[in-house]
Amino acid sequence: MSSNPVLLSVENLKIRVGEHGPLAVDDLSFSMAPGEIVALVGESGSGKTMAARAAIGLLPLPMQVCGGRLDFQGRDLATLDTAGLRAVRGASIGMVFQEPTVSLNPALKIGQQMSEALELHTDLNAAQIRERCLTMLRRIGIKDAERCLEAYPHQFSGGMRQRIMLASVMLLRPALLIADEPTTALDCLAQLDVIELMLELTREQGTAILFISHDLSLVARYAHKVVVMRHGKAVEQGTIDDILLAPKAEYTRQLLEA
Repeated sequence: MSSNPVLLSVENLKIRVGEHGPLAVDDLSFSMAPGEIVALVGESGSGKTMAARAAIGLLPLPMQVCGGRLDFQGRDLATLDTAGLRAVRGASIGMVFQEPTVSLNPALKIGQQMSEALELHTDLNAAQIRERCLTMLRRIGIKDAERCLEAYPHQFSGGMRQRIMLASVMLLRPALLIADEPTTALDCLAQLDVIELMLELTREQGTAILFISHDLSLVARYAHKVVVMRHGKAVEQGTIDDILLAPKAEYTRQLLEA
């Protein structure tokens, strides 16, 4: 974990469903440093995913940010237009979703999909992009990397698709990786495999992780800090030891017991 200044500061974030609907996220505040792993935990519907999606402008309609700040590297993400968000998304902030089939286009070859962000955000030529993709695929344990570039997502298992998705995101060496339940759809062995790979890649590149999960045992093993959410609000937050050994909120105790 780095002692550098704050990387992401979420201040009094409010997300509303439509113009006059209820708040999906209500007055949420937390911060994280470069290289730090911060977990947002809570049951389904707690607002943890919406808070993370707000950071990269991917809130589903009709949800919208209606208050607060999302300061990332000195910029308020909530005020960026579409072009500004597109410049940040991928290059500085990467995101891995629960199910890789959401992110990987079944109609495009792996090589095309891995190359896309490098073509958009770097000045590398085609040969350099191909070499960087091959190097990353070998790094994540793909034995025949050249063949993988020519293959389609359906030709791989769920665990391998998630590894490829993670590799694609980490190609741009983002400062922040948002991991939204990245292993929920996988079996236990594949879960640990993907999590360990994610930690290795982010550690090598100094990337911070905002880890969204409902699994406190997983969070306890890997996170530095945790924010417990319920009904859109932060019930409590602190270091892993603070939350696991001395939870103050009854809801946190219930999660731990479950």
